[in-house]
Amino acid sequence: MIQPASLESEHFIVLIPRGKVYSLARGIQKFISENCRISDDVFFPEIHITLDRIKKGYRDEVVAIVEKVINKYKKIDICVNTDQSFHFYQNNFLVMDILNEGPLMEFALNLHRELEKRGLSTINNYHQWDLHITLLSNLFASRPIPDKLFRHIYYYISYNTNKKQYASEADRLEVWRPEPDPENRCLASFKL
Repeated sequence: MIQPASLESEHFIVLIPRGKVYSLARGIQKFISENCRISDDVFFPEIHITLDRIKKGYRDEVVAIVEKVINKYKKIDICVNTDQSFHFYQNNFLVMDILNEGPLMEFALNLHRELEKRGLSTINNYHQWDLHITLLSNLFASRPIPDKLFRHIYYYISYNTNKKQYASEADRLEVWRPEPDPENRCLASFKL
């Protein structure tokens, strides 16, 4: 089982999508914001896919590893199949699963192996890691969404999203602090 993230001791390696996958995720966030009677201070995470969690304090080592792995890839494709891709977790996260296959999964596994070799990844059982985009979260919310409303949003999105596959390329890879403010979050960025 994957342990919850430790915001005090971890940073995150994330992939930022563009194109149809980004538009789908952002469109769902916008729909929730405009139609689901939630407060204005709800936290909508920036659209991203967490590829790995890493120990804090090793920025330079992580950047060197990312540069080494990323140079082997001309592009990284991202696919979402909305037929059964939405999940709700009791700690109030609404996520959209990414298809864990093809060049994206190959890239993620290669990156994880390199981080793991140097003892930098904090994920011990990567085979259980599911790539996903968090659409809605109570993590940084000043007034969390009540559980009942969160479940209602999940069911509505699950049953009312067009059931088809969306594909696009990744725009960039970044190393993040667990910080809601975009100006203080990014430690390193790599354009793809």
